[in-house]
Amino acid sequence: MASNSPNDDPPRAIRQARLLVIVSLIIFVVGNTAFALYLGEGVTVSLFNSCVIGTFLGSLLAQIALHSIWTVFSNDSFVRRAVSSIVAALLILLSVFGTQLLLVGYMTGLEFATVLLCLPIILLAVQSPLWLMRMVFGWQIAHGSQQPTDAKRERVTIASLLLATAAVAICFAGLRVSAFLIEISAAELGLSMIIAAGILCAASLVAVAPSLVATLRVRHVVIGLLTSSLIQFLVLVAFIGFMFLVNAILDRDLITIFAVAYLVFVVVHHTPLLIARRLGFRLQLRQTKRIEASDPFKDAQAARVKEASEASLDQIDGRT
Repeated sequence: MASNSPNDDPPRAIRQARLLVIVSLIIFVVGNTAFALYLGEGVTVSLFNSCVIGTFLGSLLAQIALHSIWTVFSNDSFVRRAVSSIVAALLILLSVFGTQLLLVGYMTGLEFATVLLCLPIILLAVQSPLWLMRMVFGWQIAHGSQQPTDAKRERVTIASLLLATAAVAICFAGLRVSAFLIEISAAELGLSMIIAAGILCAASLVAVAPSLVATLRVRHVVIGLLTSSLIQFLVLVAFIGFMFLVNAILDRDLITIFAVAYLVFVVVHHTPLLIARRLGFRLQLRQTKRIEASDPFKDAQAARVKEASEASLDQIDGRT
């Protein structure tokens, strides 16, 4: 009997994975819009509102992580990934800040333009360690029946370096324009964004990458999820410790926001990856050619067999 498992039908699984991306994006946009409408004009301090803020924050962080995973590790063509990445980022941005600009009126057009110009450096900070893992170690997400992209296609070239340089230049150009719009020093804004980018880069390296391995690479998913969740919890503890160092006030409501955000992030971040695993997708490594060391004994034996077969052919030719 033929099996109907997605593993036995790669084109079907790929279509389902793309549908998963589209459905997830629609859910995120609708949810962001609802949260933005509720929180747009400000809310009173309460346990319920702290949970709402934590849910919104955790979901937004998970969306950024999933967006980066799709952009960097998908096995689709670079053009398709780039276009879908830009569209998804703009939709998420509009669902959060566009709602406050157009419907609530809590944000001005100048403030929205500033957020839009700062978006590239945020995405670059989150994706930089992930791109490094793809280029150096060959990480990519593909269906179990697909072969990873060949090493020659993923090699670091002058064109890729120029593209990376152009991306960094665009990010800093956006910072300069946003500093001009909000009338503050470009150096002051740049320093703040560089610190924020460094924090995001480190968080992406120690939080996003382990979850990818836990859901799409290891054999025992439960152990992987527990390990990934523990690492992300340690990241949260480190962030809270950093807030203590800068003398931030941590009251009950702020702790509630952090706790709820962590739980929501773990659920929202891992769920689509687990569904992708169920569809047959795995985190694969680059396919490389293995060079095996020669064995003198086997080489001599193979040479004798070859000589014997050639001698037999010569005898047959002589008889004929």
